[in-house]
Amino acid sequence: MSHFSEIKVNFTDAQMLVDALVAVGVAREKIECHAEPQQVLDYRGQPTKYRMPNGDVGHVIIRRKHLPSGHNDIAFHLDREKGSTALICDYARDRSGYNDKWLGKVTQEYVAAQTKKHYEKLGKKVYRVNDVVTGRAHLFVKAS
Repeated sequence: MSHFSEIKVNFTDAQMLVDALVAVGVAREKIECHAEPQQVLDYRGQPTKYRMPNGDVGHVIIRRKHLPSGHNDIAFHLDREKGSTALICDYARDRSGYNDKWLGKVTQEYVAAQTKKHYEKLGKKVYRVNDVVTGRAHLFVKAS
């Protein structure tokens, strides 16, 4: 059985996280988004119990059926008070690229969307330029 890595993340908005996952290449129809956290399953379809004795749960889940064979679900548990976490099995992190680099790209997309939303509420226009060399996104804010 593959061990889960529990990674602290700063995601609090489920829909913004879904949009970030889509931006890094996960098909929207392969992402579950729940108001109430749902059970996370291992590679055999059994509930995982790495963090919680009654089973691990997540608000945003990429189910194992959408991942290569032998993977557990990838889940994000969003909790503003205790802190949010990503649950990614070590097998997926080592073998399929769902590693720190991938999570960094998800975080970059999430922060870019968060920044854009903030400035648009203030009536500003936000422009994005992607650096093809570094892969980083640069945001520019302009008064409307």
